[in-house]
Amino acid sequence: MEYLEQALVLTDQGKLQQAVQVLQANLQSATLKAGDEEGAQAWHLLSLLLQDLGQDAASLKALEAAYECYCGADDIGQELNLRYQAAGLWDKSEAVLASLYEKNKNQQSLAAQLSHALYMQGKREDALVVCNQALQIGGQWDVQLLSNRSMLHAQLGDVGK
Repeated sequence: MEYLEQALVLTDQGKLQQAVQVLQANLQSATLKAGDEEGAQAWHLLSLLLQDLGQDAASLKALEAAYECYCGADDIGQELNLRYQAAGLWDKSEAVLASLYEKNKNQQSLAAQLSHALYMQGKREDALVVCNQALQIGGQWDVQLLSNRSMLHAQLGDVGK
């Protein structure tokens, strides 16, 4: 991807707007394809540049395109999740986290984050199920998860469980 290299050089030179133009010109005509790791890198770079330029809505769209190109990129998925949470888009956060958790069932942190996203949408029963799954995995989140589970039981009227 020659245009990606060109955009990186422009970025290194501090010519962010020109790098954005190079990426946009090449990505606008590109078809999003699942599994396209290089395409995901280009969209991700575009997202970062747009964010640096204060174009948050366009940056989020580019990040979504990056994730669509290469859902296997957990780092892009986590970044997208954080952006969704910052925007209060908990349903979208849940979808990304569910996808990440499905691929990484042994990562307690993903289960804890998914439980939180469910909770933020008022899905307390679902949050409790995922919280219990996270506790079965075990790890550094145990104390927080035990606290969350107690709170969820109390909110659901299941005190004493």
